[in-house]
Amino acid sequence: MDRFIIIGAAADIPMLTVDLMGGSLVDNGEERAGLNDLLAEASIKLQAAMISFEFDEAALTAEEDVALGRLFPRRGRPTLN
Repeated sequence: MDRFIIIGAAADIPMLTVDLMGGSLVDNGEERAGLNDLLAEASIKLQAAMISFEFDEAALTAEEDVALGRLFPRRGRPTLN
């Protein structure tokens, strides 16, 4: 499977690296996964230190449902058609 690696640099010094599986980006493009899924699945490093994200998924889902409606994609969320 394809992997995508994004390297951010400042003054030509690599500072940030984001490593994503291609399937995650396909799922995002097809609205089967949202930004939260990408953040959870990515390997993210800032100057070689791993960065991780933790979400209170129930609280986030409830807030998104109010603010955005149930159309916002996320893995594991039932799809509505």
